[in-house]
Amino acid sequence: MNHDYSRVVGTGLSVTGSFMNTLLNKDGTFNTQHKALINPLYDAVLQKLNKHDIDQEVKQLSIIASADLVSCCNAQLTADQINKVIQVFVSRLTHELTRDTALKGLTLIALNDTTDNRSRQQPLQRHEVVNLQGMNQHLPALLDLLNKSQRQLQLNTLECLEALTRRYYAQFKANVA
Repeated sequence: MNHDYSRVVGTGLSVTGSFMNTLLNKDGTFNTQHKALINPLYDAVLQKLNKHDIDQEVKQLSIIASADLVSCCNAQLTADQINKVIQVFVSRLTHELTRDTALKGLTLIALNDTTDNRSRQQPLQRHEVVNLQGMNQHLPALLDLLNKSQRQLQLNTLECLEALTRRYYAQFKANVA
């Protein structure tokens, strides 16, 4: 993914996102034989995720690849690593060109799913919950998107909020009380 041509980088990110599914066992749990791959993949994807002066397609593909990485390998990532990804996603919500993709990424993480799993006939049911501590502090940014006049943005925001509240109800309830 270290290439000057954005098309090559975009393809690398797309392949990386798809590759995450190969790290899973048939029952949807992470195959620990591949643990050594996680940090190099995380570093490579995060490097592209943090860049601002790159092609729009690369930005969007880095969001999806990092969402796939967090969804598949969350047990192997530290809370700090996950929070770095979430922070970038939240910052991408403020940019008109990346907000839909950031919402899709947050939804994938909240559902603990990957883009490839969603297209399967029978998606894997993974019950582990990604550690999204502090996500409730980002709720105002998500709720603010509901006030925008774009219908598709409102629908994507509602889908993301629904996924977050269904999966992380206890975290939100504890912080509201």
